[in-house]
Amino acid sequence: MNWWKKRKEKQQQELYLQTLASICITGDYSYYLNYNLFNRSEWNKDILAQAGIEADRDEIRDKLDELLHGDGDNQWVAHTQRTLCALSKEQRIKYRDTFAGNPDHEHAIQNIDNVIWRYPTAVDLQSRHYAWCICIVRAAKEMRLIDDNDYWYFILKACDYIQSTYSGWHDYFGIQVYLQTGDDYYMNCKQLITRLFVSKNSPLHKLDWNMQLRRL
Repeated sequence: MNWWKKRKEKQQQELYLQTLASICITGDYSYYLNYNLFNRSEWNKDILAQAGIEADRDEIRDKLDELLHGDGDNQWVAHTQRTLCALSKEQRIKYRDTFAGNPDHEHAIQNIDNVIWRYPTAVDLQSRHYAWCICIVRAAKEMRLIDDNDYWYFILKACDYIQSTYSGWHDYFGIQVYLQTGDDYYMNCKQLITRLFVSKNSPLHKLDWNMQLRRL
């Protein structure tokens, strides 16, 4: 492969990763999809701060392992989703009612059930964790807090999971927007949402969902 083709492929991969990770960032940031902000130190520090971690190699690795393989909350969501998928509509309503008044799970189980009803092909709701994995690992790489082997391990694992879970860009972003429904979220992200779904220049129209990512 000549240098020009390799550079073009690398740019496409960078845009692909940035688009996947964009669901983690709020604010009027539609331009983020044009400019790679991961080369700015203040941006990378802010990503780590939002994830609740310090600029420490061991802590970053622990957080990435948690996002990739799940913690107690993730396991509860996965178990609840599998349970609801096996029930009829009437049975799901009764199951939801058992969590009425539970401040930890009542709202969460309603969201899970609503997403299963609207998006029956979505077999897992944990893609936001994998998107955060992409955000953190890219920031850590720019800050030289993770080596190349670990970088590609987490990137390829996260992307493979997301690609195999959702059928395409609209499925992936549709579920994320639905899960984050609320006036505050929409007002903060309306430029991004509008551009992603409407603009002819949207990455959703330019990038193949099944792009084969590889180490370059």
